[in-house]
Amino acid sequence: MDDELDAKTLLAEIAALRHEVTRLRDEAEIRQLQYRYGYFDEHFEWDRLIELFADGDCSVEIGARGKYVGKARVERFYREIIGQSRARLSRNQIYNHLQLQMVITVDADGRHAKGRSRALIQGSRGEGAAMLWAEGVYENTFVKQNGVWKIEHMYWAPTFYANVTGIESIQFSGVLASETFPPDAPARPVDPELGRTLVPYHY
Repeated sequence: MDDELDAKTLLAEIAALRHEVTRLRDEAEIRQLQYRYGYFDEHFEWDRLIELFADGDCSVEIGARGKYVGKARVERFYREIIGQSRARLSRNQIYNHLQLQMVITVDADGRHAKGRSRALIQGSRGEGAAMLWAEGVYENTFVKQNGVWKIEHMYWAPTFYANVTGIESIQFSGVLASETFPPDAPARPVDPELGRTLVPYHY
């Protein structure tokens, strides 16, 4: 009898651990999804960004711009409104899109989740231009489609926007190599179109 009880207890514990591991894996995948969104957004990589959104009635709502529903509408919003019909940054342009303070809640069904986080944005139109600083809060929903987490509804509410002037002295290529203690290999080349080093993704 005791052996039977021990076996039931062990099976229950295994089931609970499996559930916990699945939840943690889901949270990690959603966090990676949101982080990738930030990187693709800041480099105007719209093809890769749109693939992060769910098929069907996904949506995006950023600030006072209104809500766009459906993958085709979401794609057009990013390409035409956010990207201004450009597929890459212009020379010496900055558009950092930091993803911060993520809190993820996975629903009991394991197929839906919610995520709250912040974006800190640093942007400029090019060398010598005023910089835009913005910060705001995401309240997003996610859905698992064919075993892969996707963005279902993205909502970002800005806390503030600010234009920062007097930044003409920004350097884009970094400090040059030391002459007194030369490096073993030269620095990676600067992208001639961007005016700074474009770091490739490892994934």
